[in-house]
Amino acid sequence: MKVFWSSSLRSIPFLEADLGAVSRGRGNQLDVAMPAIADRHFDRRRPLYRFDSTEYKTCQGIIPHPDWLHYLQQHDPIIRRWAAWEWLTYMQKRNPNTPAIASKLFMPSKRDSLKTQTNYWSQVLTHQTIPCIYSGQPIPPQGFSLDHYLPWSFVAHDQLWNLIPTLPEVNSAKSNKIPAPSHLAHFHRLQHQGLTITHATLPPTQWNKQVEPYLHHLHLANPHDLLNLEHLRNAYDKTLPPLITLAANQGFLTDWRYGSQAE
Repeated sequence: MKVFWSSSLRSIPFLEADLGAVSRGRGNQLDVAMPAIADRHFDRRRPLYRFDSTEYKTCQGIIPHPDWLHYLQQHDPIIRRWAAWEWLTYMQKRNPNTPAIASKLFMPSKRDSLKTQTNYWSQVLTHQTIPCIYSGQPIPPQGFSLDHYLPWSFVAHDQLWNLIPTLPEVNSAKSNKIPAPSHLAHFHRLQHQGLTITHATLPPTQWNKQVEPYLHHLHLANPHDLLNLEHLRNAYDKTLPPLITLAANQGFLTDWRYGSQAE
C-alpha cells in the first residue's frame, strides 16, 4: 500500500537508536539519511512506515508497516477520536474568544428541533402582541419563525438568549447576517418582554430551568437580574459587541436592515 508523502522525514521516533552520528543541526542531513535508515531497519525495528525510495530526492510517498497498518485499521474509531480531541484542544487554545469551537469543527449533520424555544415564544405572543424588531409588523402567535440574532453558523447553538420571534419572510431575508446596531435596543426590550411574561405565567421551576443559558452566557448570578431591563441591557452590551466584532472579522455581513439593498 502506498500513501502519498506530505509529512516530515523526521517523524520516525522508532529509529532513534539507529540514527547514530547523523547531524541534528542546521541543514537537511537527517532528512537525507532517513529514507535509507528506515528501509534498512524496516523489518527489525518495525517503524510506522518507510519511504518508497531510499534516495531522499526521489521520495514521493510512504509505505506503512503491515503490522502498524493492521493496528490502525483495527483501532480506527479510537484513533480518529483521539486525533479529533487533540485537534479541538489545539484550536481552542489558539482561538480563546471564538464561541462553540467544537460545533464549528464538527458541525452536526442534523439541526436540533426548536420545539421548546417555539413553545416559549408562542406563550409570550399569546399573552401580548409584539411587533417584529426588524419590520415593525405584528408577529402572530402561530406560524412565526425564530431568528438567531447572532447567526447560528457563528454561535452553533439554539439557546433562548440569542433567539427572538420574527416573520418567516423576514427571517429568510436576514439569513446569516448580523443586524444593524439600531436593532439592538429593540432586541433588549423583546428579550425582557419574553422573560417577564414567562416569569409570570410559567411554574418557577420551569422558568428557572429555561433561563439558565441567559445567566451563563450573560454572566449574571441572580435570575431576578433578567427581569430588570437595565441590568439585562447592560449584560447584553457587555456580551454581544465583542461577539459581533469577532463574527465580522470572520466574514459575516453586518449592519443588516430589512428591506435594504444588501438583501
